[in-house]
Amino acid sequence: MAAPSLLRLAAFQLPVIMLLLQQSGGVRSLTVGCVGDSITQGVGASCPVCPTKGPLQPCGPQGCAHAWPAQLQRLLGSQHTVLNWGHVAATMQRTTNCYDKDCEGRSCPTGRTSGSPQPCRSNGPPYWVTAEFARATNTTAPLDVVVIMLGTNDAKRNNWLHLGNESQYIDDAAAMVATFLSLPQKPKVYLSSPPPLYHPTYTMNQTVVGTIMPRILRTVCAQHSGCSFIDMITPLGGWPQLSEPQLFLPNSTNGGCDGGDPKKCKGDGCHPDDLGHAKIASVVARALSLSPAQ
Repeated sequence: MAAPSLLRLAAFQLPVIMLLLQQSGGVRSLTVGCVGDSITQGVGASCPVCPTKGPLQPCGPQGCAHAWPAQLQRLLGSQHTVLNWGHVAATMQRTTNCYDKDCEGRSCPTGRTSGSPQPCRSNGPPYWVTAEFARATNTTAPLDVVVIMLGTNDAKRNNWLHLGNESQYIDDAAAMVATFLSLPQKPKVYLSSPPPLYHPTYTMNQTVVGTIMPRILRTVCAQHSGCSFIDMITPLGGWPQLSEPQLFLPNSTNGGCDGGDPKKCKGDGCHPDDLGHAKIASVVARALSLSPAQ
């Protein structure tokens, strides 16, 4: 079912490309980098066998064949390059001294020290310390557009309540936007809210993701020239109405589930399926096409 959706979304391709070329000041190939967590990396999307494997992702630099960066690549066309810089479980908050790999996979209660005077970060690193962040901020690589979509893992109980809070997330989101805007390549930055949560899985707070983060990110982006906000909540079902559950696992008719194997399909209410990834790609494409030239 993903293929027909992509055909319908192909109508976005021409205006997106035309506007990006206008912004760049001439006809040339553009590089779009996608910063995010497991949703950006492609968890939940199907990954059929690829002719050539890339060094970082199972299907080359755009990730899984149906991950939203790969679907965005198809919408923009082969003359442009979309790079997948997603890292599973990564957070926007950058309290790196709280991350402790001993805590991965289980709860890390307040007060756990394990070599640090602060409680450790549960189930994933700050994006700031990942190899993907290092690649994304490589000042010698081409980079025209950056799409940032981080926050789902920040909404976990241990991260939002014990390690950070709204003010910490605001500070770190602003710092990340400023980091990319200050690169020598001077990329245009698109700051996206995470998709909605259909279940409060992995201790993630639905209200934080669906209400608080969109407000925060819209405000942060408005304070930075060169930044545009993308609302990813409303197009994927909204909050609290949650009207598009077919865009999220499990839904074997829409692909996903690691190559279509229903035994590997985990209906966590967090990760999109193939159609959900196609929807994210279309929302990003539409945002690029409607954003005013800088």
